[in-house]
Amino acid sequence: MRRDVTLLLLTSALLMLFTSCRTQDDFPVLKGPYLGQKLPGTRPEMFAPDIISTETHAEYGGHFSPDGREFYFTRYSPGGLAKLWATEIKDAVWTKPRVLSFMDAFPGAESCIHPGGEKFFYVHFDSESEGIKHDIYVVEKSETGWGVPHPLTRTELGKRRISPSVASNGNLYFSGDFDSPGQKDIYCSRLIDGVYATPHNLGPSVNSDYHEEHVYVSPDERCILFDSYRPDVYGKSDIYFSYRMKDGTWSKAQNLGPTVNSEHYDWYPIVTPDGKCLIFSRTLSSGKINLYWVDAKIIENLKPGESRY
Repeated sequence: MRRDVTLLLLTSALLMLFTSCRTQDDFPVLKGPYLGQKLPGTRPEMFAPDIISTETHAEYGGHFSPDGREFYFTRYSPGGLAKLWATEIKDAVWTKPRVLSFMDAFPGAESCIHPGGEKFFYVHFDSESEGIKHDIYVVEKSETGWGVPHPLTRTELGKRRISPSVASNGNLYFSGDFDSPGQKDIYCSRLIDGVYATPHNLGPSVNSDYHEEHVYVSPDERCILFDSYRPDVYGKSDIYFSYRMKDGTWSKAQNLGPTVNSEHYDWYPIVTPDGKCLIFSRTLSSGKINLYWVDAKIIENLKPGESRY
């Protein structure tokens, strides 16, 4: 009898060990904010290596939900298409990243969430459309999760539009070519009485003769970040920022500097909802694309004195 009990206990222990190892090999147990990652310092570090940022895929455009319990990003697989992925906290543990359920019917990339958390915006790839290869779609959240995507607006936003970013009041910022065919600039389309207005170009303080792409706007619309490859870049592409001044105009866009920017392509900046970290994408000379993050204090330290802050 004692031998049988010992054998049963040994079998149970081996089974638990096997299950634990299998779980760790499949995906690690991650608890706490930021997927359990230690907050970065003043020098950029790869974000969640081997968890979100991998060797076998390209990851970019990563952002957290307003409550910090979900993380969304775009992942491109060699030979495939870019798709939106997500991980979330369930039973106090971060889940293994998965492709969003509506990607098969409404494929796309480059997303953001309304600061209220109830709407998800992304760029839908419409391969059947004539002349327009992509459009901005919106998905609303219900008790069961995200619903069915649909076009954000019938307002003409130009032939090209990428990287939507939405302020708390619903105003839409994006990179496109509404009034500058062949040239990507930063635009804003205001939400007025539930309808998006004709977008306006943010002007020469923000835009230049070079492409401006992948814009992020703070929830209060006081600061924007974007990437560009102007003559003053430290690498192939750098991250820039601009603050809204007291008179309502935008400050002259300023390079975020060599602490963040490198000799590589640094692009697609997004600030975490709590304002603590700047997450951005970096493309190495080898073509490898991953997510990086750094303490967001650098943005505050470089703000112009005439801004509203």
